[in-house]
Amino acid sequence: MRKYGLKPIISAKAGILILGSFPSEQSLERQEYYANRQNQFWKILSCLFDENFDGSYTGKRELLKKHGIALWDVIQSCEREGSIDAAIRRPVGNDLPQMLKRHRGIRGILLNGRKAENSYFRLFPDMPPGTYVPSSSPAHAVGLPRKIREWRKAMRATL
Repeated sequence: MRKYGLKPIISAKAGILILGSFPSEQSLERQEYYANRQNQFWKILSCLFDENFDGSYTGKRELLKKHGIALWDVIQSCEREGSIDAAIRRPVGNDLPQMLKRHRGIRGILLNGRKAENSYFRLFPDMPPGTYVPSSSPAHAVGLPRKIREWRKAMRATL
């Protein structure tokens, strides 16, 4: 069964685009990026910007927009059982070239995890280079402090 991802979160002042691979089952069900509480994405961003938010999805979206962050996925649709990236089959990419044409203020692209990185370079070989950051997934066995350091370094390099 083919599954379809979420719409992007983007504002006119977006300068950094963070791309995941494809939403988890929980994210698709709730129609919210990184809806699994064990995923460290929102914690990483909260630490990077030294800012707490109310925990609501509206608050999370506002945090992104306030700091000029756009959020989307490399893959627009795929076949997959469960939520594991390794199970993704027959991926079709989102229209990233069109997004970058419409949002010329985007200066950097961060690729959240190896599946996002590999899919990006395979599906979009002519796109601007993206920068790998350790996956925010709880399945990625890198500790949170290291993830925050590497995300911070990558984000600074794009500004």
